[in-house]
Amino acid sequence: EIPNVSEEATRNLNEKGMIRVGAKVTPGDILVGKITPKGETDPTPEEKLLRAIFGDKAGDVKDASLKTPPGVSGTVINTKLFSRKRDELVSRKEEKKRVEQENERHAQKLAELNQQWADKMYSLLRDKTSPGVYNYSNVELIPKGEKYKKSVFEEIDPVNINENIDWATDQELVKHVKLLFHNYRELRREIDSEAKRRTFAIQVGDELPPGIIQKAKVYVAKKRKLQVGDKMAGRHGNKGV
Repeated sequence: EIPNVSEEATRNLNEKGMIRVGAKVTPGDILVGKITPKGETDPTPEEKLLRAIFGDKAGDVKDASLKTPPGVSGTVINTKLFSRKRDELVSRKEEKKRVEQENERHAQKLAELNQQWADKMYSLLRDKTSPGVYNYSNVELIPKGEKYKKSVFEEIDPVNINENIDWATDQELVKHVKLLFHNYRELRREIDSEAKRRTFAIQVGDELPPGIIQKAKVYVAKKRKLQVGDKMAGRHGNKGV
C-alpha cells in the first residue's frame, strides 16, 4: 500500500509491486511500487491530517516508486526482479519448491521448443526419404530409405542428432535444415542459460552491488513508424531502410 496513491494508479501492479507485462504506460505511471521511511522531521499540517485519518503508517513512509519518465510511453514487454539471497526471507522448504517450479518451467520451455523444431523439420522434409539418420554414438534413429514422419521427429532429441548429412537430394533444402539446427541450438542455449541463472538466483541470490538487496528492471517497448532513409543501426552496422 502506497500512501497518497489511488487504487487506480496501482491497478496494474502485481503482488511484488511490479507492473504486469502487457500494461500500457504513459509518463508518470508507476512501474515499480516502493515506499521508504521518512526521516525524523516535524510533520506538516497535511501529514498530521493524514496520520489522524490513516494512522501512523501513512505518516511514517513516503512514496519512492519508479515511474515512467517524461516523454516515454509504450507497452511493458518484460520485467525482472533480482534479489540478494537472505536466509531469513526464504526457508529451505520454500527454496526447494521454487527450484522445482523452475525445473518444471524449464522442461515446459524445452518441450515447446522441441515441438516447434519437429513441426518445422517435418514441413521441410515431408515426403522425402531418409539417407540414414544417426546420433553421435552412431545409433540409427531413422533407417535409410524410410520416409520422414512427424511422430519420429517428435520422439528425437535434436541435441543428439548428427546433422551433418544430406537430409535430401535438394542441397538448398539441406541448407534450410542445417540453418534450422543452428537456430535450435541458439534458442536451446538461451533457455538453458536462463534456467541456470534463475535457479542460481533462488539458491545463492543474484550478484548485486554492496548495499543493494533487490533490483527491479522494467522493459517498455514503443512502436515507431519507419520510412525510407531512416537509420536502423549505427557505427559499423550502418543500414538504411
